[in-house]
Amino acid sequence: MSRIGLKFAMAFIAGVTVVGSGCYSVVKTGEATVPECVGPCGVVLGLDGGITGAPGSGYSGPPPVGAGGAGGQANGADGPISPVGSPPASCPSVAVSRFNELMIVDPQVTNDARASNQSAYHPWSFRQRLEALVPEAPEGAGALASAWLDQWATATSVPVSPDPGAATVSVEPRPAADQTFLCPWLIQSAGTGCDFTCSTCSNRRADLTLAPFRLLAIVNRLDAAVTGSAAAGAVACGGSGGELRFVYGAADPQTSDVLPFTVVFEYAVALRPGETMRDWAAAWHALGQTTVGSPAFTAQLDVVVSQALARGTLQRVRTNEVTFGSADGDPWDMRQFVPQLTDAGTTRLVEVAVPETPRLTLATSSDLAQWIDANSASVVAGQNALPASMLASSAPIPTADFSWHTGAADPATAAAFNQNTCNGCHGGRTDPTDIPFQHVAPPAATTAYGFGAGAPAAAQLSHFLHNPGHNDELARRESVMAGLMCAVCSGTGGAGGAAAAGAAGAGGSAGAGGAGGAGTGGYSGH
Repeated sequence: MSRIGLKFAMAFIAGVTVVGSGCYSVVKTGEATVPECVGPCGVVLGLDGGITGAPGSGYSGPPPVGAGGAGGQANGADGPISPVGSPPASCPSVAVSRFNELMIVDPQVTNDARASNQSAYHPWSFRQRLEALVPEAPEGAGALASAWLDQWATATSVPVSPDPGAATVSVEPRPAADQTFLCPWLIQSAGTGCDFTCSTCSNRRADLTLAPFRLLAIVNRLDAAVTGSAAAGAVACGGSGGELRFVYGAADPQTSDVLPFTVVFEYAVALRPGETMRDWAAAWHALGQTTVGSPAFTAQLDVVVSQALARGTLQRVRTNEVTFGSADGDPWDMRQFVPQLTDAGTTRLVEVAVPETPRLTLATSSDLAQWIDANSASVVAGQNALPASMLASSAPIPTADFSWHTGAADPATAAAFNQNTCNGCHGGRTDPTDIPFQHVAPPAATTAYGFGAGAPAAAQLSHFLHNPGHNDELARRESVMAGLMCAVCSGTGGAGGAAAAGAAGAGGSAGAGGAGGAGTGGYSGH
């Protein structure tokens, strides 16, 4: 697949960035600190120590008090989430704005200085995602990035889960990852001393201010907390905050052309005692009352995202790319990585097998068909709980219209199984107006990222996510959000509560690596 012609400006300050002995553990992101800060309205401490306002903010003056904090967080991130009173008068028909509250792709957000790898305050950037994993020594994040990318070229097997002693499955290396992407980044990074092949380097610490990743979307996945047939009302009174996700697109380190390579960081949000999902839903819903992309919206989003990160734990990092395979004629491929804390106290992003997706060689096997038939109830509910012996190390997508044809007895179960897999969910594209292989892709534009004239349109979304009038996935998430807003809780932090009308969404299936929302298999992964 040829590269998309969009250019990324790599050198601009207010740029964009679109996740004991070998024991695995998740790493809290709410402990990272940065010495520089900005506050509402896009105030940035410049790289030279000066104070500037993000274009369009109209701000000049000293940095706001309390704008720094854990993980590059905005003022208010460490405070409690504001409790809400009675459900809105508009219940059960609460109007949810998908692009204000659920899938934020507006270019005035993705181009904001907070998303720049080069800004002193960069809470939405790819750089911050890695620095937050090594809060005591953020300079080590460059080595973490290099080791993460090295795995494509060197790994020949991966564990099926993060559990110690887990079985392993073989994985096909994609050696082009080094020469086409990592090596050019290392050569540009000061102090690495790399030769033109990177076979000799003084060190392999990639400069994260030059990270070739740009923000495409900030995604609110409250619906990930509404599992299976659970009522939104019950979840609304509990302490799960669902998930927060950041989607980044890669750029060629040498030419700045957009690459067919996306990365998603997925954080589980655990609310604090006394906070409820209904309160949390209301915090996101309030964004719908402000003009998306305006300085007021962006400042408010900064606080909400910072609150999520202060309560968040990085669960996994997922990738979807053909960049490392196209030179050898290999297909699009999806992989998964988890944070691992080593005995030495360092953190790594280690590849593990993709969930809920079998090896392609099992597609027509009787064993897989029999397993699907025997586990029909869980499959239809959105979970392909495959045994380790069937799991794929990665999820290749041979063609844009790929789907699983398994020979399962029940067509509805077979369709649900297909949608639950990583490659089945990202495949099946037959509409020429749809984007192939991806659910979130870079804008279909040829201009460079930046502010004002020439700034690109929003990221492209698949018809599965956004196809108004066709019962798309974002409509299901809107319905879940409305149900959470309309639930009634008798007290703070308690379980139970009345289920609200509008909580059940139709359409979609649970995606790999996450439980679905209310309704028939709500999509969660990918």
